[in-house]
Amino acid sequence: MNLAAVQDFFKSYERSVQQGDVDAMVAHYAEPFTGVANGGQMHYPTRAHAKANSETYLARLHAHPLGLTNMSVVDVSFTAVSDSFVLTYPVWEVRPRGAANWHFRNVYGLRQHGAQLLAELAIADNEGANMLARYPELFR
Repeated sequence: MNLAAVQDFFKSYERSVQQGDVDAMVAHYAEPFTGVANGGQMHYPTRAHAKANSETYLARLHAHPLGLTNMSVVDVSFTAVSDSFVLTYPVWEVRPRGAANWHFRNVYGLRQHGAQLLAELAIADNEGANMLARYPELFR
């Protein structure tokens, strides 16, 4: 596994998030997939479960004035855990309309599944905390 493969994963994942394409987004997830944020856990045994639970959240983010089309991965690094698994540290930049840009770093665990990398784990404490601090109404 190399940096180019990790960067390609995040370019594709970023594009699916920006376009609000839930099917494309969850196609980046392994089965099962686990996400954690600020003490909460989401465990999706299948992509269908991930899609059902992600549609509302992604739609809410796209309907909000912050606009996910203005959100992108600007840097990523990784640590190899094994020959087939890496912990990655992407830095997302958010460019909200009418406000200053801001950044957050998440952690994703990616594993090589055949010819593709898939996310088995996401730790989104920084994303959740930053979103909540700036847009508390987003989660009501």
